[in-house]
This record gives sequence, C-alpha cells and structure tokens, in this order.
Amino acid sequence: MKGNYVLTLEVERAFQAWVGKLGKVRFKRGLYLYVGSALGRGSSSLEGRLNRHLRGFKKVYWHIDHLTTMPHVKVVSAHYIESNVNRECELTATLVREFDGRIEHPGFGSTDCGCGGHLIYMGGRRALGRFLEKTNALKSHGLRPYVKA
Repeated sequence: MKGNYVLTLEVERAFQAWVGKLGKVRFKRGLYLYVGSALGRGSSSLEGRLNRHLRGFKKVYWHIDHLTTMPHVKVVSAHYIESNVNRECELTATLVREFDGRIEHPGFGSTDCGCGGHLIYMGGRRALGRFLEKTNALKSHGLRPYVKA
C-alpha cells in the first residue's frame, strides 16, 4: 500500500538532539504531529514505514527517528490515507491551519520538498485532549487510523 500518514507524538519532557544538518534542535514538552509519505514497496510501503515508526529501537536514519527512538517520546496514534501522490506539504498546511499548530523546526522532515517542515507543534499537555476531540477532522480529509497488524 502507498500513501501519506500522520503520526501523533507526545514528548513527555523537553530535550535537545542533534538532527543531521538541522543541528541541535530543542523539542518542547507537548504534542506534535509528523506528516510523512510512503510511496515505495516493502520497507518503503505505507505498512513498512508505519511499522518502523512504531518500533522504539531502530537505526536513526530519518529526522523523525530522533523523536521515535527516545524513551520519553510516545507515538500516541498513526493515521494514513492511501495515495500514489506525495501529499505531505498539503496535509501539513491543512493540519497547521485546522489545529492551530506551528512549525517550530524549519526543514524537519522536509529536506526533499520546498515547504517549511513536516513536524507540527500543537502545544503542551492539554493539547492532547483538544487534539483527540478534533480527530474527526483527520477523517474528513480521508485519513484512517492505523492499527499495527
């Protein structure tokens, strides 16, 4: 299966990490959305990419791995939409607008496109409750919950 996805992550405590060419990045405590695409086969398929992100232990390769490998970062949910087209930038812009999020780390997850970044900061701990109340907005854009098989 090919498509695009949104990971919901909760950073339980602030931390800094060296993220490739972005350098030292400070991640605030709170809720983040990460938008990605998976348009290949095997490990580059939608299932392969989502299963990788849901695994805690892995070699750090993608920007998002710097978050998903941290013990104090939890993947709260994953949503996907089947597509043969990369819609990362479009989905990111929609989520920023609809959820009042912001791109705090320009270039994070977007080294292969021209938009500002694919990691959206949603706010502190209370943001999770507000986000979960609004997850129907994800469904209105065709995004479905992903359940690891």
